[in-house]
Amino acid sequence: MSDAGAEQQQLQALANMLLLQQRLREAQNVPELGFILANDTQSLLSYRAGMVWTFSSQDGSQGSITSVSGAVDHDPHSPYLQWAKEVAIFAADELGAKQGHLQKPDLPENLAPDWDRHGTAFLEWLPLRSAAGVLLGG
Repeated sequence: MSDAGAEQQQLQALANMLLLQQRLREAQNVPELGFILANDTQSLLSYRAGMVWTFSSQDGSQGSITSVSGAVDHDPHSPYLQWAKEVAIFAADELGAKQGHLQKPDLPENLAPDWDRHGTAFLEWLPLRSAAGVLLGG
């Protein structure tokens, strides 16, 4: 690829990032913000399924999957989303506020068996942090 082609790709990626940032800032509520994060980040990253897990220590449930790519509404009680929630809780415990990469061998015994049914080659943990660095979700 020529230098001009590579430069054009970099400019397009920057434009996509700026547009995404604008959409995130214009979100009217938390569900809209989650929808944008789960769906519109595909302009920057290629992924099969995107989800947003929101941490909550107040309700004792350790958070929930609040947004799923390609879906306006989802069933949080489905086996897939129950498993994904447990994987998110594990990722938050293991990686916390650091970005990380997980594969089937990284999961505990209770989650690994369902990886082949629900998982892909890898899971990328992208934490959502407050300005103070507090983990809000991922």
